[in-house]
Amino acid sequence: MPRTGGGPILLQVNTRPGAVRQEVDGALRNGAPGPVAGSDTLIELTLSGHTTDWLIADVISSVAMRLWDAVMYDEELGFDISFDEHA
Repeated sequence: MPRTGGGPILLQVNTRPGAVRQEVDGALRNGAPGPVAGSDTLIELTLSGHTTDWLIADVISSVAMRLWDAVMYDEELGFDISFDEHA
């Protein structure tokens, strides 16, 4: 996975029950897989700029997937997302 020295990456972790529940409900309406229903934490990774440091983005994603039963979601791709295409 090439390191591009890309733009900023913002990582937000939200455990506020009301905010997480609202996001979970929206995800379920958009076809989220079953494990999303029991979520108690929302991790948001925002990539910005013209280039992205895919190595860092992948590390953050991989850690989240290992620590929790995480499900990736993208506003454009929905739940059919992976960083594999950038490998």
